Amino acid sequence: MSAFMASPSVVRCVVLLLATCLTWTTLFAKRPSKPIAPANLAAQWIDSPLESVQLWRQLNESDDDAIEARALYMQAQMLLQRRRFRDALSNLERAWRFDPLLVSVIKEIVPLAVAIEHKNEATRYAVIAAEQQDVTPPLLQSVIAVLTQQQQFERALPLAERYLSRSQDAQPDVASIIMQYEVGRLAFLAGQFKKSAEAFAVVQAALAGTGPVKLSRAEQKQLLPKPEFGYALMGEAFLLAARLNDAEAMFRASDQVKPNAGELGFRLARVEWARGNRGKARMLLDRYLAAKLSTAGVQPYGLLVTLSDPTSKPPSKAIVSPKNTNATKLSAEILQELKRLALADPDNEPLGFFYAQKLRQAGKLQAAEHQYKRLLKHHPIADAYEGLIDIYVTQRQLEPLLRLMAEVVVESGSLEAIKQASDRIIADPKLLKQLNEKTSTWLTGSEQDGPEGIAMAMTLLELEAGNQKAAESFFQTAMQRPDPGRGRFAITVALNRMAQRQPKLAILALQQVIDQKLMSENRVELYHLLAGALAMDHQFERALQAAAHAVKLAPDSPRMLARVAWVHYYAKQLDVAERLFLDLLTRFDHDSDRTEETRDVMRDARQLLSTICVQQGRIDTAEEWLLQVLDEFPEDIGAMNDLGYLWADQGQHLQRALAMIRMAVESEPDNEAYRDSLGWVLFRLGRHQEALKELDFAAKSEPVDGEILNHLGDAYLKTHQLKKAIACWKKAASKFREDRNSKLLNETEAKLKKHDTERK
Repeated sequence: MSAFMASPSVVRCVVLLLATCLTWTTLFAKRPSKPIAPANLAAQWIDSPLESVQLWRQLNESDDDAIEARALYMQAQMLLQRRRFRDALSNLERAWRFDPLLVSVIKEIVPLAVAIEHKNEATRYAVIAAEQQDVTPPLLQSVIAVLTQQQQFERALPLAERYLSRSQDAQPDVASIIMQYEVGRLAFLAGQFKKSAEAFAVVQAALAGTGPVKLSRAEQKQLLPKPEFGYALMGEAFLLAARLNDAEAMFRASDQVKPNAGELGFRLARVEWARGNRGKARMLLDRYLAAKLSTAGVQPYGLLVTLSDPTSKPPSKAIVSPKNTNATKLSAEILQELKRLALADPDNEPLGFFYAQKLRQAGKLQAAEHQYKRLLKHHPIADAYEGLIDIYVTQRQLEPLLRLMAEVVVESGSLEAIKQASDRIIADPKLLKQLNEKTSTWLTGSEQDGPEGIAMAMTLLELEAGNQKAAESFFQTAMQRPDPGRGRFAITVALNRMAQRQPKLAILALQQVIDQKLMSENRVELYHLLAGALAMDHQFERALQAAAHAVKLAPDSPRMLARVAWVHYYAKQLDVAERLFLDLLTRFDHDSDRTEETRDVMRDARQLLSTICVQQGRIDTAEEWLLQVLDEFPEDIGAMNDLGYLWADQGQHLQRALAMIRMAVESEPDNEAYRDSLGWVLFRLGRHQEALKELDFAAKSEPVDGEILNHLGDAYLKTHQLKKAIACWKKAASKFREDRNSKLLNETEAKLKKHDTERK
């Protein structure tokens, strides 16, 4: 840990001492007849004269935060003078978190982060600044671009709108039209079609020369490098917002740039159907069908079914749904039409799949099976597998069902591609038992040991069904067979078991992959996973051997080195783990290595160091590690929650803790740890009924943590429900006894003794 990180307490004391001296000078000179309002420390800059604080009123949390911020800010200035730029940056970031009015993110934090090449860190703060305050147009544009690249469309959209609103008073120019297009695109991607259409209408006027900005050809090319796509996008937005004339105009403009009669026919067919012109829509759709195109996916065939149903109605005039609402009634005529189209265009994957789907929907399972099989010969798509397996499940066709699932596992190593179908099997214990028996007979009989992948498929089914013993038996058989895809399958099994906190089969799977020299290109990852599984199974010596092997294969990988430290941590060898994590930070936590993977490993190391310090009772140091995480990752909700909890537990910075924990809960509302933290900080604030609600939610998790039960018991006590409080404390004590947590066990038993006596 850097020296400056120990604490800003010395500087803080100086600031407080100066404030106190000035205050007592004021008090002895003349005491005011009326209380003076507390000084607005948050509005002062460090080089401004300190205003007096009347100390007959105790400093509140806001005052304390302001003083803390100034201490950090002064320390940052001293560190800058000493050219300790990284340390200065961290102090500025902390000062900003305590008092956003004191430090300028744009003028101080971001430029300094850029100067020392902490570019990703600078970007994170620039995004926050752009959302909270006015920034220059170029920076705002850069932030919008970053968020769009990260596919955070809903977060980028209001920034783009703000950019436009700032330029409303100025004369519209090409830049404003470009941003209008960006607003339209972002709104479209965020599913806000009305807003998208409104923005695109401004762009459309500029392109047509009817708006306040008239674009030259060069400017039009700058706006739309590929105009056929830009016009089509605007047409889609207009159609989905039910601005049908504008939609038609844009679709036609796209076709003029790159003519395609079939695609234009489908687009205009949707427009005409939205207008209620069934006949014209069908005529235009036929152009697409005759062209044997597949570019629009299954939508044209959905529209065909809809137009063929005389009872169907056009979409709402308010908003046209982006998805076609297909008629549920399928006439013999429309099925015949789909068959004709599919036979005439056998390589059209969307058409073939749609036809098979409609045959299945109509109950024509034999014809649907034939169509799915024909499709899978040339196009092995997941939806086709799902459909065919669904037919076999419905008809209880065990052999073809098993063969098809085996084929999927051989190809992908898992059943994830057919999850809906496999879930249906698992939900039917009788069918699962029949498949088990059929597979067992197959594997022990004389039918060439069954198809490739059959044992792998049954392993995964039994695992998902929770039948551990059956799964292990099939797994052993699977790994003894020379079937292709065994390596990927075994890794799938290992990850599944580790996620379920059942590491024994994971260890077996990974060890067999290594021993059989499967997936040899992934040996480093295999040893990394094996170390984790062995540690979870409390085989710590073997875990360390596996982790060391991973380090030997990749000696410069911070992630592999971190695994060694993690195993020691998991083994509760906290002193060793702490030393190794500190060595890791010393080696990799520097400016010359700013890759995202390395920064993520450093973040995880700091969070685990914080946990170690909590377990050792070094709370100040634990807080410091979390503060360092938040310095670099100011929106890390895990660190926010953990730091907020530590503050709440000590009764410090309660309002700030509440705000941080609420952000964590808003991000993951079902996370019981976050809900426990929220309940605990509300409890500390004396808001006991609100606390009870949150803690009760957290206690519904399985398995429930002892600390959550302990907190819930405290909340019951404060809401005058002693019987429930005692019941919670007893459960908590049992958990602490299992975990050998003597400190919390003693505290809980003391509460039980006291309140049991009171009740009697």
